[in-house]
Amino acid sequence: ILHADPHAGNLLKIRLDDGTVTLGYLDFGLLSTIPMKVRDALVCSVALQVFSRDVDAVSSLFGELQLIPQYILDDDSERLALAEALEITFGNS
Repeated sequence: ILHADPHAGNLLKIRLDDGTVTLGYLDFGLLSTIPMKVRDALVCSVALQVFSRDVDAVSSLFGELQLIPQYILDDDSERLALAEALEITFGNS
């Protein structure tokens, strides 16, 4: 199942009792199913780009999938902040 409206107002950062953090979803008004082949292709594409630590490719893919608004990707300072956040994430994995 795909949550088809994943913006900041529909997501919660939840700290669990053991101190770990998880993501909580709100507003399930827009849901869809993804065919298995499409899901597998998306997972493989993201995994390849993440494992290769290709920040630009990950940013572009997230833009194409509309996970990140285009105005963020078009703004040099926002894109730099995104790249730095991804680098930190990659560094912690």
